[in-house]
Amino acid sequence: MTKIPIFELKQVSQQFGQFRALTNLNLKIYPGERVALVGAS
Repeated sequence: MTKIPIFELKQVSQQFGQFRALTNLNLKIYPGERVALVGAS
């Protein structure tokens, strides 16, 4: 049985002026997974 993600991001980019924070982020979260995003705030 193939798992289907409950959350998915494809090619997300974010820029603040000249500062590029993200470039082509891809993320899939599947049922039962625990995910933490860690970084400077």
